[in-house]
Amino acid sequence: MAVISDALPKLKGSAQKVAEYILNAPQETINLTITELGSRVGVSEASIVRFAQALGYSGFHALKIRLAEDIVSPMSIVHEDLLPDDGAATAVQKAMTAGLRSLEDTIRILDMPVLEAAIRALCDARQIELFASGNSIPMAMDLNFRLTKVGLRSRFSVDPTMQEMYASLTSPE
Repeated sequence: MAVISDALPKLKGSAQKVAEYILNAPQETINLTITELGSRVGVSEASIVRFAQALGYSGFHALKIRLAEDIVSPMSIVHEDLLPDDGAATAVQKAMTAGLRSLEDTIRILDMPVLEAAIRALCDARQIELFASGNSIPMAMDLNFRLTKVGLRSRFSVDPTMQEMYASLTSPE
């Protein structure tokens, strides 16, 4: 359901109607046929299929399966419950499954043209300035390392005074 929620602000017309219905009645939706859903929402079956495909599913049936999985085990997106008697192999498998599901969801909702534009902007930049505070510092440090490793000029400091100075020296390039 996170995929639908994330996509909702970008949706219009029939797709928005379908998304809102599913988010408001997920349990009911998994028991409906595509024809029944179309009748309740007031859209065509083709619109429902296009909606499901826009989210990265092969069709309405695949969307219903994922919706049912989310309803049955909503926490499985974050992690499958670890049990005290789970061995190391089971714990690793559960963590890997949760990670893979998270990556699949990310790929489904990723806006490729926006990603490509961001990559182009980073590659074309004369200097990349990274600013972070608190819990985001390790991520910024990692990004700084990775950008530098691929040959892009990147700079990051944890010192707020230096961050202010770097920000004041930035230019559109």
